[in-house]
Formats: sequence, structure tokens, C-alpha cells
Amino acid sequence: MVSVLILEDEEYTRRYLGALVSEHPLVNHVYMASGGGTAIHLAGEHTPEIALLDIELGKDEELNGIEVARLITATSPTTQIVFITGYAKYALSSFLVHPYDFIVKPIRKDRVIQVISDLVKRVGMPKACPKMSIKTNDGTVFISLDEVYFVEKQGKRICMHCQSGIQETTAQLKDIENILPDNFKRVHKSFIINMNKLHRVRDLGNRSYEVTFAEYGRTALMSRYKFEEFKQMFSPSL
Repeated sequence: MVSVLILEDEEYTRRYLGALVSEHPLVNHVYMASGGGTAIHLAGEHTPEIALLDIELGKDEELNGIEVARLITATSPTTQIVFITGYAKYALSSFLVHPYDFIVKPIRKDRVIQVISDLVKRVGMPKACPKMSIKTNDGTVFISLDEVYFVEKQGKRICMHCQSGIQETTAQLKDIENILPDNFKRVHKSFIINMNKLHRVRDLGNRSYEVTFAEYGRTALMSRYKFEEFKQMFSPSL
């Protein structure tokens, strides 16, 4: 899970961004600022993993977003900067502070969500972390990765099959894939499996394979393409 700082002087856009980022299942805190001074203070106090900064601020502001970014990185060097602006002319000068990305208004929802997801993969959860947190309809659940057999997409639902039962999450399958450690592999458009829990791979004869797990009754599917990619990692029973 990551925290995100948003600097945007226009109230409607600030609220829109705040609501959009808050919906991301891997974001647990959003800090809002309408001015550069507040953004710098919040960054120093909370050290957010990600900062979305509008470059052109109001006329009363002494600093623009690029100058704010310089001051934020001085006190919070691990914060990843993403600039948001309606003016493409700022793109070149903004890269003087080495931002992770640059988004030009009008803001597209899918673009913002993709940037957040990419940054979560980069800074969110260390590969060695034994647990992950996921958002559900009832709140946040912490799951030990050693207990996860596989992750399955069922229509619009995402189900994590664990020793303690099945947990449904509001996250997207690709977002979960981005933060899982290397022993989890995407083996099908609808399945990510824990290779450490794999018990048997059986050819179904229809260009797909059935995956079973030790001490777990439910099965996953593996595509023929992914079977060829990962077959050196296991000895299938055909």
C-alpha cells in the first residue's frame, strides 16, 4: 500500500483527483494540498511514496510545481514525482527534477490509475514482504503470501484463494500481479498461481492445462502458451 500527495490549486480538479486516487485499491492515504507551502509541509511530515503535482499554480503562489518538487525531493528523496499540467511546454523543464512521469490535462482516469499501479510496483511492497494488504468491500484485509494458493478473476470479481478461505478484493488482477513476489506467476488471463504451492499440472486437451494444489480442492487454469513458458519450473503429470 502507498500514500499519495496531490497538489492542485483548482478545487474541482483537486477533488476529482482525490476521489480517483482514493479508489485505487493499493492506496491507503491521500494528502491534499491547494498550495505549494502546504504540499511541502505534508511531504515532510508524511513522506508519501507518490506526489502528483500541478505545475502551474495560482497567481498568488510564490513557487510553481517544479520548484515545489525540488523542495519535496530535498526533504523526501524517496517520493516519486508525477507532474500534472495543462501545458505541454513545461515538459522539458520539469524533467530537471527527474519526475517519474508527466500527465497533460485533460486528465484521463485510466492514465492516472495506470501511473499509480506502475509506481506501486516500483515502490509499494518489497519483494521479500511476507504479507500484503488488499481492499475489500468491508475494509482492508492483511494476507500472508505463504497462505495464498492462487488469485482468480471471476467476471468482475477478484478472488484470492488462501488457506484461511477465499477473500474477494476490489483490486484489479493486473494491480495484484504487479506487487506479488516472483514465485507468483500469471499463467492465464484469469489466474495467477503461487508456484510454491503447485502440486500437479494436467493437460486438458483443449489448449489449456488444469493446475491443482497440495491440500486444496479448487483448481486453476494455465494456458498452453504459459505452460511452454514455465514448464522448466515443474514436472507436469500428463
